[in-house]
This record gives sequence, structure tokens and C-alpha cells, in this order.
Amino acid sequence: MGFVPRKTEVGDLVCIFAGAKTPFLIRGKAFDGEEKNETYSPVGECFFHGMMDGEIFSLQDTQFITLC
Repeated sequence: MGFVPRKTEVGDLVCIFAGAKTPFLIRGKAFDGEEKNETYSPVGECFFHGMMDGEIFSLQDTQFITLC
């Protein structure tokens, strides 16, 4: 169960930043049609039950991204 901004689009990602009080929704932007050069921009804050108190950080799968 969760809440996202009205401007959310299919394909947006939920991102948990270490130290942030809420998860954020981010949107990928591919440059020159190449996925390897993909960057992301923030869409807005969101709420998801079970992700608000750092529970997600117990998972071992971590991905680093670049925000623009």
C-alpha cells in the first residue's frame, strides 16, 4: 500500500536514499537512446507501508544511480 505524486508515470522507480525521511519517486531519462547513459530526476516524495523506517536497507541488493 502506498501513495505517490499525481505526476507519477508508468516506469517511475521508488528510491530509498540513506538518511532521507521518506522514499522518493524518480524518473529515468535515457540520452542518445543508450541505457548505459541513463540518468534520473526526482518526481516527488512518496509513502509505502513497510519502507518508512529503514526496513529496505536490510536487503543486500544495492544499485547506485546518478540524479540530474
